[in-house]
Amino acid sequence: HVHNWVFNDAANMWTVSNGSGNELVSNSKQEQENPDNSTVLSIRETRNSSGNLVSKKTEYHKTYDGGQLLLEKINDPDGAALKTSYEYHEASKLQKKVVNSNGSWKCTLYNDNNHLTTEIKSYKNIPYSTSATNGLSTINEYNSHDSADTVNSSDGRPRTITQKINGTVISKRFFV
Repeated sequence: HVHNWVFNDAANMWTVSNGSGNELVSNSKQEQENPDNSTVLSIRETRNSSGNLVSKKTEYHKTYDGGQLLLEKINDPDGAALKTSYEYHEASKLQKKVVNSNGSWKCTLYNDNNHLTTEIKSYKNIPYSTSATNGLSTINEYNSHDSADTVNSSDGRPRTITQKINGTVISKRFFV
């Protein structure tokens, strides 16, 4: 099968055709920058050969000196507007919170060296929480268990990994 991709610069749109010239699908992307609140809105639409909307994806990014961070992603099949939102730690720009369109979520906490200390995920129908006593949590500790094991700030290997469900320890592993 031969597919021909053509980009229309004025419309900022890709069109895919099969070998006989029949249009199969077209993809368009729009971006709008808002310098007032340092955000970028990006909309991608895919249409079939009849021009009917097949999918629509909208993303909001926050710009900062080092690049962009995804704040919100909306997949819109059939007008469902399935939204996933993201938050970041201010200083490190590492991901702090994700809330998915299905209601599941994840919270991540880091130490001063930007090593992951706690990851908490949704469990059953527990609402979003930053407490390791809620949800399914994994706690990484970086303290040594052996005098021969010297931990320095660049060493990102946890020495203890504890897993909990709703605050009850279900697993504890030690590393040297």
